[in-house]
Amino acid sequence: MIFVSGWGVNSFAVKYSDIREIKKCMISMFIPTGILVTAVDENGKNKKYKCSVMKRAQWMEFLSKKTGIALA
Repeated sequence: MIFVSGWGVNSFAVKYSDIREIKKCMISMFIPTGILVTAVDENGKNKKYKCSVMKRAQWMEFLSKKTGIALA
């Protein structure tokens, strides 16, 4: 998974096989477009990545299929 934010500030890349959890989240207080991805980093520790996307449900379904993680 590669995410590039609009300003390049919150960009990240994670292997699908390293992703452990996919959840909905809020971006700031009022924007319900976030996806919180928890993945294992190179040190074996869980790291959380937050990204804001349009059509969140479709992206979460796509990630669920790629990773094999069932959505709650």
